[in-house]
Amino acid sequence: MYFELDEHQSRLAAYIEATYHISDPALVALRRSLLHEDRAIAQRPYLESTARYTAPRRFDTLDIPAPARALLTALGRQKVVFDPPYAHQSDALERTLTHGDDLLVMTGTGSGKTETFLLPLLSQLYVEAVERPASFKVRGLRAIILYPMNALVNDQLTRLRGLLGHPAVVEAFVKAAGRPAKFARYTGRTLFPGEVPRADDERAADYLNRRLAPLKLYLRLMEQAADNPNPALRDEAKVLIARLKETGRWPSKPDLHRWYWGDAGRKWFNKKDGSLARTVEN
Repeated sequence: MYFELDEHQSRLAAYIEATYHISDPALVALRRSLLHEDRAIAQRPYLESTARYTAPRRFDTLDIPAPARALLTALGRQKVVFDPPYAHQSDALERTLTHGDDLLVMTGTGSGKTETFLLPLLSQLYVEAVERPASFKVRGLRAIILYPMNALVNDQLTRLRGLLGHPAVVEAFVKAAGRPAKFARYTGRTLFPGEVPRADDERAADYLNRRLAPLKLYLRLMEQAADNPNPALRDEAKVLIARLKETGRWPSKPDLHRWYWGDAGRKWFNKKDGSLARTVEN
């Protein structure tokens, strides 16, 4: 809904007058005149135009390793990434992949700063998968992305899932080296951060239940989508599950129900040494 500035100012003035009551008529009149003065509580908006970021080169023209160039070009055709990229994004790809430079990127809001490190990271992983598949098959830590706030981590989590988990990206990695590229988030919301109590520790059961509590929401949604006798609620759960998966907010377990409950007779803790049995899988 759009209002003229005078209407905005009048509504705000009325709110202030109603919230802060004054009995004296003279003071009421004085305050009203002050509230309606120009720039007292509102002013005309300023519109500022900014130059558009240039995107002069497509991925297939960049001086980067051939596997990275082929992957990014294919992803551009499928609209997974934008092709051509902004100039600072293409420069970041060449400087990191070809010249091995370290980067400090400073650009405006909405200019694709995430892509300046995410696309080189994806490309480097794919180069390894294509040129050294035996090395890529060995699971290990290849990159660390640090964020100053958990809110940024949670926001970027969707971006990471959307890129690394995209079917086209997964298919490319599986075809090259037999497995997809994977990542993990480590914050205070991580299911099992730090040292985990062993089965013989009296804190183990409480710790396990507390850490697994967030997953119960997803399990309830799965049950509602499969077994709820009310068709409307069943369909509602299915729609919500699809939306969570689409936005990268669904746990990345091939079979969440099986991971949580386990097979018949299978326990959370190993019988031999009391360590957790399921948290290192998938």
